[in-house]
Amino acid sequence: MEIKRRHDAFLLVDDAHAIGTMGTTGRGSPEFFDLDPNEIDLWVGTLSKALGSGGGFVAGSRELVEYLKFSTPGFIYTVALSPGSAGAALAALRLLQQQPQRVAKLQRNARLLLELARQRGLDTGPAGDTPVVPIMVGNSHTALLLSRRLLSRGIDIQPIVYPAVENDAARLRFMITARHSEEQIRRTIDALAEDLKEVQSESVPIAQWQSVLSGKSPMPLDRDRSGESDAAANRQMPSDDQLSDASLRAPSTSTGQHDWTKTDLQDYLINFIVEQTGYPPEFVEMDADMEADLGIDSIKKAQLFGELGQHFEITPDENLTLDDFPSLQEVFDYIAAQVGIEA
Repeated sequence: MEIKRRHDAFLLVDDAHAIGTMGTTGRGSPEFFDLDPNEIDLWVGTLSKALGSGGGFVAGSRELVEYLKFSTPGFIYTVALSPGSAGAALAALRLLQQQPQRVAKLQRNARLLLELARQRGLDTGPAGDTPVVPIMVGNSHTALLLSRRLLSRGIDIQPIVYPAVENDAARLRFMITARHSEEQIRRTIDALAEDLKEVQSESVPIAQWQSVLSGKSPMPLDRDRSGESDAAANRQMPSDDQLSDASLRAPSTSTGQHDWTKTDLQDYLINFIVEQTGYPPEFVEMDADMEADLGIDSIKKAQLFGELGQHFEITPDENLTLDDFPSLQEVFDYIAAQVGIEA
């Protein structure tokens, strides 16, 4: 604010994550920092986060808003919010005014999660005073595996991975709500701390994972498992009525000879798609395009290869890229040829 006043400049504040969450009554950054909102020339935000609707807003003086209406190209050709979205946002704003205790509960929950995470030695980055709390894990593969492990416990935390962030800044991002209970928060942090230790030992090194995610470099090599016991390297496939945990290793013997069959590998690949997309298994065809038909982007495809690389001791051709495997069938054929499964 001092810089704005000194230079008589316009100030624009993006309050997308602050509306409904920061300040005593959820009025965002001005209330949190005890500022006069009239000193903010342009105030932009969204109706799709705390307010649970859709669309966004630009707030300012009447004169400035009128000017923007008639001079902003993007606005001229933009349609209005649907009545349903506008009504939902208005109802949420009224609820925010009538029940400020919801904001207080949200802020208590966010502080609790942050405090518990730090007590367990988890890296929360620059988090503070907001219900958006990152847990930094430093490796995209670690973030993906950890997210899936937590989901198997009934805890849905989305990973933020390369290229959305730098690979060494990969994280799980918590979005706390006023409806979360203290027990849920404590259980989540306990599960996260436990699973993180296990998952970190399974993760592909950062440099290999980053090159794979670019879609231009070879698939990651499997890490050295010479020091692992047979018990750690041997896991059974799940039953047909269960989705496989894609972080499990394939059955193998100490000699490195894998005993998977064609059906085992095909089921594993289909189960991976089911877990990632929610499609019924019968809808997943081996010759379907992984990206266009199944919605498996380069990040998820690289995740699949990272996990397969941990299941099998595969040294890929250095010229192979993710683009060489447009369908599940190409993935199947490659893995089958590498480990000696009869196609």
